[in-house]
Amino acid sequence: MNYQKELLCLDHPIHLGGYTRLSPIKIIRLEAERNYTYIHLDTGHKTLISVTLKRVEELLRPSGLFIRVNRKDAVNVNYIQQWNSDGTLILKNGELIIPSRRRINRLRLPPRF
Repeated sequence: MNYQKELLCLDHPIHLGGYTRLSPIKIIRLEAERNYTYIHLDTGHKTLISVTLKRVEELLRPSGLFIRVNRKDAVNVNYIQQWNSDGTLILKNGELIIPSRRRINRLRLPPRF
């Protein structure tokens, strides 16, 4: 499978420069890099697409799976292993995500946390 061409979709392809499909449940997090977005997959692969994080968030909003935690990251709530009292998130793959001070109070995680 060519991960460089795999993109996101819910039930239909969304056009981010391609037509291939990838279920949002396979995405651990989205990482902004200027006008590009890295898609971190549960397989350990990382794909770069030439779309802003804001636009990818808009396309994924109907899934209800992603929360924006800072200027650079949006995470899939299904991959959050631990939410610490200081606001930091530990993902199931071991990554530590530090929310911005402004967003820390607005984070609304599912009741299981």
